[in-house]
Amino acid sequence: GMQSLLEVLSLAPGNLDATRQLLDLLARLRPDSYLSDLQPALYQCFAHPDIDPSPLARLCGQQLRLGIADLMEPHERSLPDAVITSIADGKLWHLYLRRVINTDPELEGLLTRLRHDLCLRMTIETTERNLVALIAALAQQCFLNQYVFDQSNDELLRIKEIETFLDQESESFDAAAVPFALSCAYRAPALNSSTRALAEVLSANHPWLEDLCRLCVFEPLEESQLAEDLPVLHPVSDATSLAVQAQYESNPYPRWHATPAPPKARLREQVRRHFSQQGSSDGATDDARVLVAGCGTGFEPIDIARRDDSVSVTAIDLSRRSLAYAKRKADLLGCSNIEFHQGDILDLPRTDWEFDLIVCTGVLHHMLDPLAGWTVLRDMLAPDGMMRLSLYSAKARRKIRVAREHIDAQNLTGQAHDIREFRRGLLKDGSDSRLKTLVYSDDFYSMSGCRDLLFHVQEQHFTLPEIQDALDRLNLRFCGFETASGSLIKAFTDRNPDPDALRDLRKWDAFEQWNPNSFAGMY
Repeated sequence: GMQSLLEVLSLAPGNLDATRQLLDLLARLRPDSYLSDLQPALYQCFAHPDIDPSPLARLCGQQLRLGIADLMEPHERSLPDAVITSIADGKLWHLYLRRVINTDPELEGLLTRLRHDLCLRMTIETTERNLVALIAALAQQCFLNQYVFDQSNDELLRIKEIETFLDQESESFDAAAVPFALSCAYRAPALNSSTRALAEVLSANHPWLEDLCRLCVFEPLEESQLAEDLPVLHPVSDATSLAVQAQYESNPYPRWHATPAPPKARLREQVRRHFSQQGSSDGATDDARVLVAGCGTGFEPIDIARRDDSVSVTAIDLSRRSLAYAKRKADLLGCSNIEFHQGDILDLPRTDWEFDLIVCTGVLHHMLDPLAGWTVLRDMLAPDGMMRLSLYSAKARRKIRVAREHIDAQNLTGQAHDIREFRRGLLKDGSDSRLKTLVYSDDFYSMSGCRDLLFHVQEQHFTLPEIQDALDRLNLRFCGFETASGSLIKAFTDRNPDPDALRDLRKWDAFEQWNPNSFAGMY
C-alpha cells in the first residue's frame, strides 16, 4: 500500500487524496526500529501544505531519532559534529521542527542538547545555509511548544548577551539575523514597533527567517490587534472564571498550526451519522444556529463552519488572547459564518439566544459549579435541539490525580519554571513509575498543554452516574457517545448486544468499571 501510494505521488506530486491515504496508513504503524523506507513516505505527508501531519509526530520523531543513533556518542554532553550536520542537512528534520510539536521523549533530550550547542557555538558571522536554517526551524519548534524545553544557566547567560546586542545594534539588521533566531529559540520576541521593523527587514533579506518572523512576530501582532477589537458580552466577574481566564491568557490552548481541509457535510447528516442508531432526533438542521461555549483557540467552531457553510456559529470564550488566535485563523481560512465574543458561560443571556446545537468541550469541568453552567446552556437550547459535551472521567483521570498530588507536595505552580522542573524529573530514568505514563500524552510536550493537563487552576471529574443525575435534573436525554475509535463501540456492543444499551449510562458505567481507560480523553 505505501509503495503504491508513493508511486501515485511520483506521477502526481501533491495529490491530496493519495497523501491523506498515505498519512492514514502511516498513522497505524508502530515500529520498534528504524525503517529507512518510511522516510520518503513521511516526507510526502510533512511537505504537503494542506495536510495536518500531527498524527505522525510521534512516529516521525522516533524515526528521525533512530536514523542518527549510530552517530551519537551517549557519554558526551555536546552533540558530535556529524549529528548536527546530519540534522542540518535533513529536509524532513526541518519540516518536522516547523510543522508539529515533538512528542518523542528521547528526541526532546536530543533537541534540548542541540539547542544548547547551537546557542553556544553560533556567532553573528555564522553563514552556513543549512545551519542557520536549522536554528530558525528549531526556534519555530520552541515557539510552538511555548519554550517547554529545559534551559541551562550558560544558555540563559548567552541569550542575555545576544539580546543586549540586539538592543544596541538595532540598526544593524544584517548582523541581527542569527542573534534574532537564537533569541527566538528561548523566548517569544517583544511585540512592539521595533520588533516589527526588525522582522520586516530580516524576513525580506533572509529567506530562512521568513517563516520564523511570520510565526513569532507578524501573527502575534495581528492577534494583538484583533484582541482589542473583539466584542465583549459582559465583564467576567466570577472568581473561578477569572482564575481560568488568567491561565488561558498566559497559555492559550490548544495552539493548532496546520490547516486541515475537512470534507463538506451538512450538520444534519453529521448528527445522523453519529447518532442514527442511538435514537436521536435530527435536532441540528440545515441553517442551524450553533453555539460553541468555551471555544478556546477556535478549532471547533472553525471546523464546524468549514464543513457546513449554511450554519451560523456563535463562539464565546473567557480569554481574549485565545479568541484573537481563533479570529485570525477564521479570517485566514475564509470563515465568514462565525461570530466571536468574549464572555463567561455563567453570565450568558438566557432569553434572546436560542441554538439548535450547543457544543461545550472540556469546559464545564473547569467550573466551580459545573451544573450551574450546564443549566445556562440548557436554557438556551432550542426545542428538539442537541448538546455535544465533553467531560473528564474520574476513572480515566486517576493517574492525573496522582500527578496533582505529587505537584502539590512539591509546592509547584503553573509557572513556566515549575512546569519545566516537573517535566525534568519525569523525563529522568529514575522518576516515579506511577507518573511515567504521562510522557505518552501529547499534551505533555507543550507548555500550554502540560499546564492544562496537570496544573489547571480548577478541575473536577465526573462519574457516569453523576452525569445521569445531572441529565435527569436538567430534563435532558442521553443520545450516545461520540468516539474517535470504533473499537470502543464494538467492545461495548460485544458485551451489550441490545441496541438500546448504547443509550443506557448504567450499562456504560458497568463497561467503564470493566475497562477504566475507556474514556482516557473525555466522556
